[in-house]
Amino acid sequence: VVFIDELDRCRPDFAVRLIERIKHFFETPNVVFVLLIHREQLNRAIAGVYGPSTDGAAYLSKFVHFFFTLPAADNKHYIEIVLGCLGVADDGRSDRFVGCFAGWRNLADLSMRDIERGCALFAYATLQGGEDLLAYLIVLKLRKPGVFQRILNDDRTAYGEAKRWMIDLAAASSEFKVAEISSFRRYINNLIQIHSDIESGEDARNAGNTMGMIRELGSNVQGKSSIKTFLRYTREIDLPIA
Repeated sequence: VVFIDELDRCRPDFAVRLIERIKHFFETPNVVFVLLIHREQLNRAIAGVYGPSTDGAAYLSKFVHFFFTLPAADNKHYIEIVLGCLGVADDGRSDRFVGCFAGWRNLADLSMRDIERGCALFAYATLQGGEDLLAYLIVLKLRKPGVFQRILNDDRTAYGEAKRWMIDLAAASSEFKVAEISSFRRYINNLIQIHSDIESGEDARNAGNTMGMIRELGSNVQGKSSIKTFLRYTREIDLPIA
């Protein structure tokens, strides 16, 4: 059994040539090829080699006898496994992060590699409390690194862009409207409101309410300034993730 992984991530002409070469072995007794691929990406690669009028799916079906879809991983369980491998204690702090990060995995469509990077960033963070806030900032760093950097540089306009990104994600997600995740919905709505307050300057005029919402993101969050609190936690994960 020959496994070929991430063929869709290869250069298009290389991926197509490889498929065309291994087809010569398909009739060899007791030899099986298993291709682990993202079908849509590979279809686009085929069209890129043979022209946009080429039906990539039809072309691929000439070589592949059976297609199977792998079941989705249990998000919370996988996050717990990764944190365990990184030596993060299984306690209330990590439990809170796992719950929020698992919700973000669905909302922002994080890959398993994103989860590994996000867990590593959390493992490096030393501040206690604010796990919900850290989960958000980690996802922002993974998905919107430019916006994350502007927050790190104390650019107030970045909060408005991050707010609109969250609103778009929530609007596009059918799962976000399910009653069973009402606590996660409240969490996202709090983040959106906090960003709106910071963008408009209301956080300074209404500091008590804004900081109250921030403290809901972690019972031990300290400070009187929402901007300084965000900067403090953003600096905790100001690490390369390549």
